[in-house]
Amino acid sequence: MSKTSYKSIFKSTFLFAFVRVFNIFTKIIVNKAVAIFLGTSGLGIIGIYQTTISLIATFFGFGISKSAIRDISANTHNIKSLSKIISTTNYLIFITSFLGSISTIFLSTFLSKWAFGNQEHIYSFMILSIAVFFTILSEGKLAVLTGMRQLNYLARASIFGCIFGVSPAIFLYYFFQENGIIPSIILVPLANYIFSIFYIKKMNYKKIRLSLKKVLIQGSGMFKMGLSLMYVSLWVFITEYLIKIYISATDSIQMVGLFQAGSTLVMGYFGIITTSMATEYYPRISAIYDKNKELEKEVNKQSKVGLVILGPLVILFLLFTPFFVELLYSTEFLQSINYIKYAIFGVIIIACSNPMGMILLAKQKSSIFLISVTLSRLFGITASVFGYSILGLKGLGLAYLCYAIFELISMKFIMNYFYKIKFETSTMKIMFITLIFCSVAFFIDQLENQSFQYMSILSIFLISLLYSWKVIKKEMHINISQLIKNKIKNV
Repeated sequence: MSKTSYKSIFKSTFLFAFVRVFNIFTKIIVNKAVAIFLGTSGLGIIGIYQTTISLIATFFGFGISKSAIRDISANTHNIKSLSKIISTTNYLIFITSFLGSISTIFLSTFLSKWAFGNQEHIYSFMILSIAVFFTILSEGKLAVLTGMRQLNYLARASIFGCIFGVSPAIFLYYFFQENGIIPSIILVPLANYIFSIFYIKKMNYKKIRLSLKKVLIQGSGMFKMGLSLMYVSLWVFITEYLIKIYISATDSIQMVGLFQAGSTLVMGYFGIITTSMATEYYPRISAIYDKNKELEKEVNKQSKVGLVILGPLVILFLLFTPFFVELLYSTEFLQSINYIKYAIFGVIIIACSNPMGMILLAKQKSSIFLISVTLSRLFGITASVFGYSILGLKGLGLAYLCYAIFELISMKFIMNYFYKIKFETSTMKIMFITLIFCSVAFFIDQLENQSFQYMSILSIFLISLLYSWKVIKKEMHINISQLIKNKIKNV
């Protein structure tokens, strides 16, 4: 296997992991402000607002921002074609942003009733139409940077967007409490849009004026693929949305806040690794979508890198979960640990299933992918409702783990059956050993002797770290110490 490819994965992962860690530290302060000034109910309200906006933006974005990445990346060496595709993308994104914003206003009564069970939030959703507009618009602009593989500009746009979009929320929550929620939500996509525009202007392409007819003709393929991607993204938000609505209806808004805190820690913070890796992975496999042997190599490389990074981090996190929850939120949120310690195992498994799923997107095999996504998400929702009704937050954590296992098994079957793409023995070995390390740490964490807990789990963490280091050095042939030093120097 190519040393260069492994290095490329690590470099892009470290770059965007750094960006997302920076964003997290910024949001830590904001979450702390929410916990202090607004409490669990405030976090629950924010969670429902944000999920609703994401749901609408995903639906009316029609997946164009994601489908554009493939078309842009395939034409980076042809300025004329590249300019035409970017101009088409810009036109389409503006149209969809406008549609999403107007639809939010018209649906405000329905959204308030559906999300909160009353009509007290109608005007809030009307104002949040601004957030929908800039969310779709900023995602489109960031997609241009991603497609052109301008990862440094993409990273800078994300960092500055976070600073100027998230940080002011602290003052808004302090001075206006719950009245500061709406403007704080709007600021984030607005800031992302402003900085993405700034860096796109540095790109080498020409703005082309196109008629609506030409935009629709040029963007028909992009739109068709985008619908499939929109459907997939929509399921992510629908799943989260339905779970939150179910918890709110059967329990309380405070429990929604606890679930929101737990899912943010698991999917948001630990999703740093998988999301960072996917930023560079998708354009890479799109270039070789018809070469199954090369795709098999890439999916194994991607999975291995994810496992060796996540393994030690999960073990360490299991040990310090209460500390992280109190640091990021408050003691009021400690109940979320019941969800976190089970769901976190799902992240390890998702790190292997995601690379396989993205191959279907690169191949544009939308029908197969849509069926698999529908089945796995329906399974996830059913498991979550069943799990919460019996075991509460712990049941939700186990449900997410079961969903991850279901998705991995289904993706392995699809890849092997249709394309003869499968995991190598070495990949399965790394996955098995990683899960063993994490499972032992989990069971030790259940013991009452805290001194024994800390000493034992720290020992397992060190062993896991040494194992990952060995895999990186001997199998991937990478000097990880030098790679980190170089990356720090270039930041």
